[in-house]
Formats: sequence, structure tokens, C-alpha cells
Amino acid sequence: MEKTKIFTPEELQALKLAHQGKELFIIEVEGTQAVVTSPTRAQINAAIQGSKKAPLRFGEILLDNCWVDGDDQIKTNDRLFMGASEQLQALIEPTSSSIKKL
Repeated sequence: MEKTKIFTPEELQALKLAHQGKELFIIEVEGTQAVVTSPTRAQINAAIQGSKKAPLRFGEILLDNCWVDGDDQIKTNDRLFMGASEQLQALIEPTSSSIKKL
């Protein structure tokens, strides 16, 4: 395995400044790191459409669309990809809500 990418505090601060207004998250998988944005509705829809014939495409499309920076091994190594994909999909969980009859 090649050298892994670990972000310094200065690099993370630079990414925050470059992507102001977006929620950024750091995903860590077996000593590798990637910074991603929270997926938008359009990105989730694209991932759903792309995964109709190949379910793993959902995670690939989402990771590609939300990727900001990080260790490319996360995209190419199957084990690392699966771990990162699981974490990225966890960001999709909706917020709590309620409904009341009027």
C-alpha cells in the first residue's frame, strides 16, 4: 500500500475556508483520510439513478460527488471504499420531524 494521506490542522482549515458554506466531514478508514461534503438531494438522486443495475455504484457516485480531498486509496481499494461508503451513506439519514392533523 502506498503512503496514506493524513490531514494537518492547517490543511483542514484551508479546506474549510475554500468550501465556506458547505458542511465538511472527515472520514477515516484504516489510517487513511478523506474530506467530503454532506450529500445534496441532487447528488443522492444521481446515486440512486446510477445504482439501479449495480448497487455498489450508489456509494461510488456519492463518494465521487461529495469528495473534496483525501487519500485516493479510499476510491480504489475495495476495503477502504466500503468503509468510506458506509460512513458517507450515514450522512443521508433525515432529521427528525413530526406531523400533526389540523
